[in-house]
Amino acid sequence: MIRRAGAPDLPALQAIASRDGSPREAKAVESYLSGQGSELFVASLPGGGAVVGYLAYRELPDALEVLELRVAEDHQRAGFATALLASLINEARARPHRRICLEVSAINHGAQALYQRFGLTQVGRRKKYYPDGSDALLLDLDVSA
Repeated sequence: MIRRAGAPDLPALQAIASRDGSPREAKAVESYLSGQGSELFVASLPGGGAVVGYLAYRELPDALEVLELRVAEDHQRAGFATALLASLINEARARPHRRICLEVSAINHGAQALYQRFGLTQVGRRKKYYPDGSDALLLDLDVSA
């Protein structure tokens, strides 16, 4: 089930965000939830169960930009990321936005495969953008069609 995030979701969102042990990530999800320039969709288990993933995005003049897409490790490859991204595309079409845009690490092949299935294409590259030295691939999808 995909829905908008609410304050009661914060502990689950922080747990998912900080899976790499970074308190910075848990703090970022708190700012996403505050609604200060960003919005959040959450994926939960059927029947209103536990939150297992989220997609944070912000509105640009002509696009919705994905800020972060995460799914709890034990629920990956179960369709939650696909459902979250599909919800964002529907959201963009419901608003008069023409594009979805995002960046993804050049070494994150799983995420790249997901985005390619939705038709996102590479429109740019930021060299050595991430702390691990990997490049960021800039992806874009025209949703106006």
